[in-house]
Amino acid sequence: MEVAWEVLSKFELNKINGNIGHWDVDVQPLELCQLEGKIATVCQVQDSGYMLTHVAFILNSSHKGKTPCSFYTFSIPMNDGRVFWHNGRSVLPGQVIVQKPGSEFNVITPAGFEVLHISVPSQELERCLGAIGLDKLGIERLPDILSLPEEQLEAVWEEYTKLATARTSLQVRDKSEKFHQLISAWVARYGLKEKTTNPTAAKKVFRACLEAVTRDEYQDLTVRGLCDRYQLSRRSLEVEFREALGVGPAAFLKTIRLTNARRKLTSNTTGRTQIAAIMHSVGFSHVGQFARDYRKMFGELPSKTLLQAQTMRKRDKFITG
Repeated sequence: MEVAWEVLSKFELNKINGNIGHWDVDVQPLELCQLEGKIATVCQVQDSGYMLTHVAFILNSSHKGKTPCSFYTFSIPMNDGRVFWHNGRSVLPGQVIVQKPGSEFNVITPAGFEVLHISVPSQELERCLGAIGLDKLGIERLPDILSLPEEQLEAVWEEYTKLATARTSLQVRDKSEKFHQLISAWVARYGLKEKTTNPTAAKKVFRACLEAVTRDEYQDLTVRGLCDRYQLSRRSLEVEFREALGVGPAAFLKTIRLTNARRKLTSNTTGRTQIAAIMHSVGFSHVGQFARDYRKMFGELPSKTLLQAQTMRKRDKFITG
């Protein structure tokens, strides 16, 4: 049986067009780049209801948002040894994230990270699971992280990525077999917990920092505080951060604060919140230093970002009446 895969969109993400089509998500860089600098490339295709999204991140990135409504989404990272952080947990190579329709996520990915999202209509997935005796209550008990054998992971990745990155719409053989194998692997984890490993002291501190960031509990984090709390040398933590993200812990925490300040400024369209209040809410205490760091990161002052957000809201309100 052949199915038609239609190319939905192919584009580059930057700090201006941060939203990905069909996904309610804000993507921001976690390192310096030009205002129009590329953060990632995105490819999307779909057939009768199914949607594939392939994202290749060029920079360390932070993304917050919600998965597509009315879809269950299987997020499969490229199995190249990279770790990413999803809703306060580190996701190891070989693991797959399963996200329910419209579920919120807060993710940090390293430069060079690639991920394939397979979004399946809720009714279709529930029908497949119902055929093997799982009702909606049973689905709720399925894990949101599962490990796959390396061979299966690579097979799914290879076939679906070819589809997701196709340059033109195409007719191909139905790929549902591999998807149903993915579903079977998910169901096989019913009631089971993923195995855990014992990380080194430096990795433990690194993960604790990233997990706090993805829980939005970063405001009071400092390099010295992390090292003192876990009895770890600053040098060891510096090496761990640079190996994983290419930047030191102090620079990383600063960009997290700046990125979240920008999110708050662009979403504050009422003008009631002061820049100083936003600055303090993300962990900065000196107005002048905050303005200089913000301008260096984003190429404009916080006041300009806020003014642009308010102007756009007024324009949209005028257009919609």
